[in-house]
Order: sequence, then C-alpha cells, then structure tokens
Amino acid sequence: MTRPLKVITAIIETLLGVPILSGIALILTMWTPLLIALVLHIIVIVYSCKENKKIRGNVIGLIGSVLGILPVVGFVLHIISAVILWKEVYKDE
Repeated sequence: MTRPLKVITAIIETLLGVPILSGIALILTMWTPLLIALVLHIIVIVYSCKENKKIRGNVIGLIGSVLGILPVVGFVLHIISAVILWKEVYKDE
C-alpha cells in the first residue's frame, strides 16, 4: 500500500519543484496543491510507519508543504523531497 502512495507524492513533489510553473499554479489555485500534498504526506507517513518503511522523504515533503509559501525555500525542499521519495520508491521494490 505504501509504494503507490509514495509514487503519487513523489510525482506531486516533482511537479511542485518546477520553479516558474509551480509558482504560477500555486498562486492561481491559492496554494491548494500544498494543502493536498500536506494531507497526502501525513497519510503516507502513517501507512509507512505501520509497514516499517522509510518516512524521510515524506517528512521533508511535509515540511516543504508547510514552508512552500516561501518561494526559494519551498522550491529547494520540494526538489530534495522528490529525489528522496523517488529513491525510496525504487529501493522498496
């Protein structure tokens, strides 16, 4: 159950890490994608803990979702989270 959810959060983090496009999308949607990502990260963390899987990427994503309103900080955290999440997805195969 954890792997598909991690893939979804990795895709979202990857998209949120695109500087100009994600910034425009966030402003036009009043930061709704950050709220959705925040909820998804919490859900994945809960499932990962139940299945004894790594939660590092989702914790960083959670922090990135909270701090995503700060342009440079959010961008960096989303990229870091995306990289870690993709590594976790492929290591859990």
